Amino acid sequence: MTLTEFINSNLIPNKNYNLDFNRTELPQLKTDEFLNDLTNNNINYHITTVNPKDLIPTQNEYNNDKIKSLILSLRAGADNKPIMVSNDNYILDGHHRWAACAHIGCEQPIYYIDKGIHDIMNFVKDKEYALYKNINESINEDSTNNVGISEIDNMKRQLVDLLRIRIQNITPTPTPKEFSDILARYSVAILKSSPDSVKNDYNQQIINNKILPLNSNLNEDIFFKAPDVSKLKTDQDYIKAHAYYRGRELDNNYKELLAKTSNTVFTKLATSNNYKDRVNVAKYGPPHLKPLLLTDNNENVRAEVAKDKGYHALLMHDTSKKVKNTLIDNTQFSNVLLHLARDKDTDISTRAKEKIQSLPYVSNNIKQEYK
Repeated sequence: MTLTEFINSNLIPNKNYNLDFNRTELPQLKTDEFLNDLTNNNINYHITTVNPKDLIPTQNEYNNDKIKSLILSLRAGADNKPIMVSNDNYILDGHHRWAACAHIGCEQPIYYIDKGIHDIMNFVKDKEYALYKNINESINEDSTNNVGISEIDNMKRQLVDLLRIRIQNITPTPTPKEFSDILARYSVAILKSSPDSVKNDYNQQIINNKILPLNSNLNEDIFFKAPDVSKLKTDQDYIKAHAYYRGRELDNNYKELLAKTSNTVFTKLATSNNYKDRVNVAKYGPPHLKPLLLTDNNENVRAEVAKDKGYHALLMHDTSKKVKNTLIDNTQFSNVLLHLARDKDTDISTRAKEKIQSLPYVSNNIKQEYK
């Protein structure tokens, strides 16, 4: 389910059982001061984790942007902070974080307070650490750094959050240093983008959940500046434009670009003497040209083709170590992986065996055989 589908379907657990309070009637609590006050008044509490579906909301309205932002932050590895829950399982504070956690399917950390919801609400009434805000103000309740930021800056922040996830999904997985370098480079591109460009990427990636695969070898500008097909001149212009539009909606620009690149630019580049041109064909070119590159005399070209699982079986007997490593990085459990686990090169066989051991769905018998 996409973020938009989740929000639009109103799949808030136990929403029909909520106490129907308006957002302004519920407190946002300063955690440390609230917990100290509980202790001073001999009210017990403890931290635990629960299934989000076991909790009941008290409020009747939600800020969709807040939920989306928290979903992306949690997916990117942000800390899942505990929320406040009464001993009758009602949420006192933290509804948006709870809704985000329910969408992801993770356990929800909570401060379990040994009092009923109405008793707690009476207890915090008129306390200085209890703030009452409307639903729009609450969008920044979890981060003082975002108070008062503009709409565009908030979009940029969410795009950077999503960027972390996109980098994590690069194949092969980047090293920690590569991750930091890529994040820094692309974050700068997001922060420098024009408001119109930010809105376009936000609507595509956050609202419509159409997330581009990220390639660490590309220049950052092709991801954030839609190229004008009518102004393309060089082969490299076409390659960058094709990389930008691939994975996006098939608008007229992309159809026009496909017609030009498939029949002219990429066909020419497939026979170029420069192996980097042929790598670009394997990376961005139309599928019907990839078979021409299976026997290319440059291992970098064949390794690029090896990233496409449709050609794994055809490349499993390739003698290049680079191609073999690429196959291991990009294949799941298959005859290709078993074949590489028996490779004469111990580096290759060891990596393939390690991959087999790491796959949770491979039987113990096979893991034992390929130790």
